[in-house]
Order: sequence, then C-alpha cells, then structure tokens
Amino acid sequence: MRISGFVATVLTVACLTLPERSAFAQTAVIVHRSSVVNDVKLDELRRFFLGQGSIVASGQHVMLVELTPLRTRFYKRLLGISPDDVRRRWIAVVFRGDALTLPFELADPAAVKKFVAEHAGAVAFIDVADIDDTIKALRIDGKRPGDPQYALK
Repeated sequence: MRISGFVATVLTVACLTLPERSAFAQTAVIVHRSSVVNDVKLDELRRFFLGQGSIVASGQHVMLVELTPLRTRFYKRLLGISPDDVRRRWIAVVFRGDALTLPFELADPAAVKKFVAEHAGAVAFIDVADIDDTIKALRIDGKRPGDPQYALK
C-alpha cells in the first residue's frame, strides 16, 4: 500500500509531536525494604542528591544509584540542573573527602532494584511504573508516588 506525500507528512508530524510515555511519568526515590526512612522532605532530598547531607540518620553508609536513562529528567525536576552539573558537584564532594564514591550508574531498572534490594544503604530513583515489593518507595513531604501533589512528576 502506497501512502501519499501529504498523508506521510501528517503522520510524521503527528509522531514527532506525540509525547513520550516518560514525559508524563513520575520518578520515585527508592530504598531497601528494611530502611527506617519512609518519608523525606524535598529540601533534604535535594541536599542528599547534591552530596550535602544524608537521608539516613542512623549513620549507615549510603550508596547512591542513578538509573542513567532517567538521570536528566530526575535532576532537572529535583534540582533544576543537568546531570553534568550534578556530576561535577559530586566530584568536588569526593575530592574534599565528604563522600567515598561517585553515585553508581546503572542503565536498567531491574539492575537498580536488584542493587537496592541487596544493599541496605542504597538509595536510587526509578520510574514509578517499575516499583514492586522488592524495594520501598519513599514518600516526599508526605506524598506517595502517584499522588497528584507528588514532587517528582
């Protein structure tokens, strides 16, 4: 079947202007299921992802994990800056000795969830659609992922 030039152009424009699924998705911050942390303030979360504090008051070593395909969206929503800016800040934090390592980078949601499930001090972010019972999603300012007022939508 042959498509006319006009129809092909309309289809191309329609496909280019349709939003991706991720444009409307929410990102959840996740921790180990046994974590005592259930709820964080948005400002605490911002400081944590900039290497300026800890969301675990118990003194436990925290390992930050980034889901690389969501990194740009997450940092833009949470911090208003690019992943490159975040990385530069983390390099400075590690150089000063305020952190042991840069955040771990994983490209697959299943790998992120597995890492968090196996490391009690891990903190990561994933798409809300990928949440399951192997990990725990944190509330932010009392709002659960999926709530209309949730901070990371």
